[in-house]
Amino acid sequence: DMDIYEETFQKLICGCPSLEELRIVEPIINKLRFTAPNIRNLSLVYVEHSFDVPWSLDFPNLKSLDLETRH
Repeated sequence: DMDIYEETFQKLICGCPSLEELRIVEPIINKLRFTAPNIRNLSLVYVEHSFDVPWSLDFPNLKSLDLETRH
């Protein structure tokens, strides 16, 4: 587990062009907005009420999406 601010996270994701799989577990954020053209497989585990905040995910080459809700 680690805490990363949105801007740092965006730089980390875009700075790793060989990163193709990403798993985000229970993000605690006010908003989630980032672009990652290299991500092909995304797994997102979120707390049910967390979708009350705006999320914008841009993965133009995404092939697989796995969503899991926790209560």
